[in-house]
Amino acid sequence: CAGESVALFVGGFSGSGKTSLVESVMASVNASGGYVLAQKFDQLSRGGPLLELISAFDRLCVLIQSRTSPQDLQIIVDRLTETFGVDLSLLRRLLPKVDGLVPPSTKFGQQIPVQDGTRMNLQSVCFILQHFIRAVSSKSHPVMIFLDDLQWCNSMTLKVIQHILCDNASGASNCLFVGSYRSNEVSPNHAVFRLMKELEASKQCS
Repeated sequence: CAGESVALFVGGFSGSGKTSLVESVMASVNASGGYVLAQKFDQLSRGGPLLELISAFDRLCVLIQSRTSPQDLQIIVDRLTETFGVDLSLLRRLLPKVDGLVPPSTKFGQQIPVQDGTRMNLQSVCFILQHFIRAVSSKSHPVMIFLDDLQWCNSMTLKVIQHILCDNASGASNCLFVGSYRSNEVSPNHAVFRLMKELEASKQCS
């Protein structure tokens, strides 16, 4: 896969310092003008299979709005409008808080909340989030996606991440993915290892 995206996986036992290591990377990304999207998975989560990931992307909309200059924000708005066109309504269905980024004058279709992705198929969710990251990320404002406790993450979520990182379009996403997991709580056939192999084959994985 081409593009500016990179993946980093951090494994270890609970309490081994994984979080401290990742926090240092997050601080560096924040200091350089990037956006940090963080989500911790819960073993007892009762939401839809993509709810946690989509909720994190929805929060990213608010973060971008609060940390971006008016000039850079307008560039993002223009990219979103150009990227999605008449499909802006689909983006809003998935990420309702994107309404804070796009001017009220922009016409959306009927709003139908689909915050957990259950009423959209996986391919549609992958398409929307991939193009969203492509529009909001740049070399000066990269997006870092940190997913903690991947041992409890489902394969659908990781498939979306793979789709985002393997964006081979011209001017693809500027994205850093960091995933941490408890190495003593994952089996050899866990989805996280399949993701590693796919990304390593495409030279996105470190």
